Amino acid sequence: MKNRIDALLAATLRRCFDNKTLTECQVPYYVIEVPNHPDHGHFATNLPLTLASAQKRSPREIASTLLENMVDEDAFLEAVDVAGPGFINFRISVKE
Repeated sequence: MKNRIDALLAATLRRCFDNKTLTECQVPYYVIEVPNHPDHGHFATNLPLTLASAQKRSPREIASTLLENMVDEDAFLEAVDVAGPGFINFRISVKE
């Protein structure tokens, strides 16, 4: 699942760079992890926090931009939301 989320984030960043909603830059190291609290989703990333300096924007604003440009073609995500200072939480869809 982490690999799918990472690929989705990479595609979203490329879309944001191409449509100029984010300034193209070297993508800093970021993590995709399981949150400590289950109410925060199945996975979370700190990507917006790591991009804030290069983008000269708030992490929450970057997170919102990423969500607006995210295309989940496989519909494997049930929900994606911005949390705290700029984390993105992912809830994986449970398919029958």
